[in-house]
Parts: sequence; C-alpha cells; structure tokens
Amino acid sequence: MSPVGIPRSAVRYRPLTESVQEFVVRSPRASKEKPSKLGQRTDRSRLWWQPKSGHPLVLVGVGMLVTVLVLLVSQVVVPWGMKTADDVHYGYPRTTQEDHYVGHEQGGTPSHFVAMNLQGQITVVELPGGNLKGAQLLVGPRLLGPGADLAPVRLEFVGEKKHPDLVVVVQSVQVRFHNTGTSYRPMN
Repeated sequence: MSPVGIPRSAVRYRPLTESVQEFVVRSPRASKEKPSKLGQRTDRSRLWWQPKSGHPLVLVGVGMLVTVLVLLVSQVVVPWGMKTADDVHYGYPRTTQEDHYVGHEQGGTPSHFVAMNLQGQITVVELPGGNLKGAQLLVGPRLLGPGADLAPVRLEFVGEKKHPDLVVVVQSVQVRFHNTGTSYRPMN
C-alpha cells in the first residue's frame, strides 16, 4: 500500500533517484515557425484535393466535363439497352403470343393468339383451340414514323368472362375487336 492509504493508481509517479535525466523535446512549435503571408497556405496546410499548381477552378471544370460525358453516354446507352431488352423479350419482328379462353374453342384447349408488328403493320392471328381450320387473321393499325417496326404489341382481354373482347395495344394506340361468340370483328 502507498503512503497514507491512497491506492497506487492515484499516486503520481516520482523518480526513485535524482540521477534521472529530463527529456527535452526539441521540435519547433507551430507559433515559432516563419509567419506566412495572409491567405497563403503552406505545404502542410494544403488539402489533398487541391492542385499543387494552377487555378482552383480547374477541379470544377473537370467535374463539369465528366458530367457532360456521362450525359452523352447515357443518351446512347439507355436507348440501346431498351432496344436490346425488347429484342430479347419480343424478337424481331416484334411478336407476342398468348393463350386465352374466348369462347371460340372446341374442347378444353384455349385459343392461341399471335400478334406481330410486321414493318409497322399490326396483325393478330387467332388459332381457336381444337379447331385450327377456324383460324382468323385480324388486321390492326398501321404505324408510321421512325422506329415504327420496333414497337412491341400487347394483347388484353376485357369485358365478359366467357366471350371477352380483344384489345391490341401498340405504343399509345389501342384497337378493340368485339367478340361475336364465334369470331372477332373490329369495333367502329
């Protein structure tokens, strides 16, 4: 135990003998360095992103250049990616196939529909389930403009459950074919 019952952790360290030399730190203090001109930075105070020479706005210019390059690349890459995804999903010419019960079938097989965009002309082929002789060709709208042959075709069946109408959707165009019970007729 230390003197007067104080624990050792609270007693300040004192050298045992007088022969212990003091260590003197001989590094210059910051206040004793050469004073720099107001507004100038020394090498030690320069930040990592600041250039060693040149105007500080060079970094801003490089950032703007990179932004313009990213925008230009994205305007080329995004449409290419969308076209490639449509090529994988719909093929070329753009084709969609769907099976659905529409009331034209014989037996338990659903009717098969193939919708195609052939150079901008939309066509739908219905193959009634169990009766391939009753196949029907439905002619849809003609698309105009650049890339009209690349628009995918979607089929939707709406209305009555046993005899639904067929809606052909291409871009923003919708064409509805009415189900007469035995075939489809365009609605005027």
